[in-house]
Amino acid sequence: MSTVPATLTTVKIHLNSVISIPGAEYLTLDIKDFYYGTLELASNSKVYFEIRKGMPSMWKQAQLPFSFTLVVNDLGVKYVGKETAHHLIRTLNKQYKTTVDWKGNNYLGLNIA
Repeated sequence: MSTVPATLTTVKIHLNSVISIPGAEYLTLDIKDFYYGTLELASNSKVYFEIRKGMPSMWKQAQLPFSFTLVVNDLGVKYVGKETAHHLIRTLNKQYKTTVDWKGNNYLGLNIA
């Protein structure tokens, strides 16, 4: 089982969208011990994200202003407001250990700074 990774074109479109949205910021996040097809985030009996084989490579949260691309265990996250980013990080940390780069200067070998 595998998750469809984001293509370079998808990552570039996502990065471009950061500069198009007033107040948007970008961070990168590494999920430790992540295995393909195992990311499911749920709370209060509601599934917020469920990544399965064949899904697209960019996800957007319906209620909060953030989206992310996923390649293997690395996320590139566009968000508006630190609390929004903290929400995603807290949710991920319920099941995984994560490392966050708040400056988001490097993603998949791309120097974004």
